[in-house]
Amino acid sequence: MLSDTELAQDFERELLRETLLSQRRRASMLAVLFCVAASFLSLVALFNYLHLNPGGFFPPAIVLILAWVMALYELAMRELIARRIRQQGVISKSVWYANALVETGLVSTVIFAVGGVFDHPIYALSIPAVLAYFIFIILSTLHLDFRLSLFTGAVASVEYLTIALNTL
Repeated sequence: MLSDTELAQDFERELLRETLLSQRRRASMLAVLFCVAASFLSLVALFNYLHLNPGGFFPPAIVLILAWVMALYELAMRELIARRIRQQGVISKSVWYANALVETGLVSTVIFAVGGVFDHPIYALSIPAVLAYFIFIILSTLHLDFRLSLFTGAVASVEYLTIALNTL
């Protein structure tokens, strides 16, 4: 029969493993999402380059590059998580905080870059990429860490406010 301490340790170990599995799934889904977006933007850019879409939308090069960077970043995070699962290790909280900074920071960079395409940069504040802030905030709850979710929301709001003040 296991003691209460052993049961608590087993529970913590299993909870950590399941959390890492959900984070690996999250990183996989985001990598696929960014690969699809980057592929689509690459095709649009190629069609425009070959003049098959005259007068059509042409994504800024930085957006195309950032979509591929995010896809590669999420694949790297997935590999890091998978390696820790195999080693039965943990990932430092600082890595998760840095991950939140990178993800929201790249969204902000995309919004800022797209601002230069419009007649007035304030229109960039209503593009679909803005919804990525909410997606990342919601996905941060998978960590089951209130402070990390609060941090993600605070970073996203500060970045959005900075872009909004820059566009005025």
